[in-house]
Amino acid sequence: MSLKSLKIQNYRTYDKAELEIGDINVLIGGNTEGKTNLLEAVAYLTFGKSFRSQDKDLVKWGEEYFRIEAKRNDNKKIEIFYSPEPPKKVLKIASKPKKQSELFGFNLAVVFTPEDINLIASSPDKKRRYLDMVISQVDKKYLYHLIGYKKILKQRNSLLLRIREGSGSLRELEVWSDQLVQKGIYIIKKRFDFFTDFESLLFNSYQFFSDDKLWLKYIYSVDNSEGFFKRRLKEFESIDIISARTTIGPHRDDFSFYLNDKSMESIGSRGEFRSAVLALKLAEIKYLENKTDNKPIFLLDDVFSELDIKRREALYTLITNYQTVITSTDLEHLSPELLEKAKIFKIENHEIKKA
Repeated sequence: MSLKSLKIQNYRTYDKAELEIGDINVLIGGNTEGKTNLLEAVAYLTFGKSFRSQDKDLVKWGEEYFRIEAKRNDNKKIEIFYSPEPPKKVLKIASKPKKQSELFGFNLAVVFTPEDINLIASSPDKKRRYLDMVISQVDKKYLYHLIGYKKILKQRNSLLLRIREGSGSLRELEVWSDQLVQKGIYIIKKRFDFFTDFESLLFNSYQFFSDDKLWLKYIYSVDNSEGFFKRRLKEFESIDIISARTTIGPHRDDFSFYLNDKSMESIGSRGEFRSAVLALKLAEIKYLENKTDNKPIFLLDDVFSELDIKRREALYTLITNYQTVITSTDLEHLSPELLEKAKIFKIENHEIKKA
């Protein structure tokens, strides 16, 4: 479901700003003018948080709160209010208060920034964060189990420390281990399903750029067998107590990018990294659409200047099928065909003007 309007107040560099959103939207402005702040506000409507900063950093300097309001094409309104002192966040959909987790799946979005190229060589926790963000948009039960798993993991690790110090019991540890398995097994199964579903989408997306095969290798410490998970926790129990942390489980999962039979992190060029991440985003948007029968909003933050003509054309082809918000410092990297269909906004001195 697409958006038709956006309002922000005391958000980043803006006192107030309003935007009537079309199918294709281009935000033109110099660096530090605030165009990415608008795109970030749109993404906030999906995830209930920024993809680059903490909530407290989003409040305009000298102000006490920020507010985001948006209206969808079905006239449902989304409202977000945040105040850092004391910390308070209020989210509403159609005037009804909602938890942050309830935003997931209500507005689907795919964000593509130049920094995403770093995902290929990033740490396992950042890759898991990406994985969780995508799956949570199509499966609220996954998000529920993920939140519960993290809470149980924290409790288990705290108990491991107490056992190491002589004040905790192994019987209590068994209780927390069983709860960890109950929450964790759902996460593991859904991640296996994701990589199965994603394989062909990623392969097809990469064919825009090369005949090579791009695929993701899922690296896990336990499979989707509940009994195996329990046995592995028992096997690592003494190690866990010594380290005061849980050694195995979905919180330790990772994945790697492979080009044919070789790890991209080891042999990939900068150009191949760009193609791989672009293919990943193209596959991601198809995955979300296939799972929900709804089209995500595509948010492209100053990426066209980073791409060659072939990769730009691949994006142009996709953009015509989705509501899109593009930021750029100029128009020269955007095709005339795209600009003819787009609503163009000039961002200058943190004000929005229709170009």
